[in-house]
Amino acid sequence: MDYSVTTAGESDLQQILDLYKIGEITFLPNDINEMTVKYREIAKLPQYHVLVARNNEGEILGTVTGIICDSICDGCRPFMVIENMIVKKKYRGTRVATSLGKSLEDIAIKNNCVYSIAISSAHRENAHKFIKNCGFNDPVVGFRKLYF
Repeated sequence: MDYSVTTAGESDLQQILDLYKIGEITFLPNDINEMTVKYREIAKLPQYHVLVARNNEGEILGTVTGIICDSICDGCRPFMVIENMIVKKKYRGTRVATSLGKSLEDIAIKNNCVYSIAISSAHRENAHKFIKNCGFNDPVVGFRKLYF
């Protein structure tokens, strides 16, 4: 299966919203108009990275968001928070999530992040296994991957 990981564009928002709905990863209802306004704001900020995996037909297979956070700890190096990772059920187990995660890891390393923190709801046990398999195994509450 051919696909590529790229930065999401405004035209991707409806498919991303559909993924959020089927993945049951949101707590509050999402409105496409509000999403568009917020996307336009964060797209201008270099610390936000909303990525999508897209096949050759333009279908979005999965998405993830990484946010680089400045810090006054750890030598004042930033860290990355990884959120909202979801892959369509029929594409799970095909390395789409791994590719999304690796793309964020590359961004984190390029930005001198000291670690990444992956956030996942407690009931998403398969996601937890995947996160741990990606190397997020530093013994903290939550998941963290060190980059030093």
